[in-house]
Amino acid sequence: MAQAIVRREPDHVEPCPCGQSERFFTAKDEACLGLHRTTISDAKPHFHRAMTETYYVLDGSGAIWLDGVRHEVAQGTAILIPPGVVHHGEGVYQVIVAYDHPELHQTDTHHPEG
Repeated sequence: MAQAIVRREPDHVEPCPCGQSERFFTAKDEACLGLHRTTISDAKPHFHRAMTETYYVLDGSGAIWLDGVRHEVAQGTAILIPPGVVHHGEGVYQVIVAYDHPELHQTDTHHPEG
């Protein structure tokens, strides 16, 4: 059974396809979801075969591309990204990212062909 967890600071920080990610909850926590605070910048188009991601924009503005369609985002925007949707951010903004299947996070990031 998973334990309750309280973190005021991220467990660790690392680069990701979207920019720089501060990892609060990951697979090692044995939780039902992962949670990151990510600064979107220089994002690369990618998708997940199994994971659903939810973004909530904390600060900044820009756009997110979802399957080739550009959507403006700003503080307070919520975004649901189902499996298979190719996505990437444009601009610089900070989001909270919650996702199911944290055990797949390191292996379920794929880049479109071409």
